[in-house]
Amino acid sequence: MAAQAFLDSIRLQLYRRPLGGDWALLVGLFPINAIPTDRPSFGSADIFEYKIEAVNSCNDPIITPNHPTLFLQVDTAGGAATLRWNPYTGWDPATTEYAIYRKLDQQGIFREITRLPGTTTEWEYTDTQASFGHQFFVEARGSTPQQRSLSNLDSAAFDNPIFVPTIFTPNGDGVNDTYAFGNIHLYQPNTFTVLNRQGKRVYEVENYNNEWTGGNLEEGVYYILLESPWLGTPVRTPVSIVR
Repeated sequence: MAAQAFLDSIRLQLYRRPLGGDWALLVGLFPINAIPTDRPSFGSADIFEYKIEAVNSCNDPIITPNHPTLFLQVDTAGGAATLRWNPYTGWDPATTEYAIYRKLDQQGIFREITRLPGTTTEWEYTDTQASFGHQFFVEARGSTPQQRSLSNLDSAAFDNPIFVPTIFTPNGDGVNDTYAFGNIHLYQPNTFTVLNRQGKRVYEVENYNNEWTGGNLEEGVYYILLESPWLGTPVRTPVSIVR
């Protein structure tokens, strides 16, 4: 009970500052079992530091190490993406690793995609054709399960236009044997329709994924139609079958 009374006597004060700036009292005199929150404006600074000061019933001061926020920026120059973040400091021993989490347009949750050494502050992301929109955050990890810090969310967008071939050669040689759109995996769901020169439908399938071999159709010119919510305008084009 004496130990609990001692803990109950502690009152904390939370301070915040822009990195390298002046400290300002954020939350004053809250109990040790409280969890204060903060929503800083990142327009005024990208990285903030926090510390807690405490005084117990014996008037003994307690000051924590400074802990910065983890600020992530995603740069998409050049068609790829580079993720950069500030080093997370304040733990002893130091940060052991960073985990990168990603969410794609078609996914409802974030998934861990890689882990990097604790000295890393930059990572090149190349899986740009996985989706149109990509969201990321970084988690700093220390040597204990309690040592975790999350960054802000940042995102990247890639055009990933669909490639529409106008010829294919289904002759069984293993090369160009199916009618294959580039990036078709991003344009799901879809409806794929093939018409002959008389306008008769000769093939149609939902959620096409580059599997059409031409069937028993003769060589010649046909017309394809691809419709998808991801397309602003349906794709219409002639295609030649050459066997």
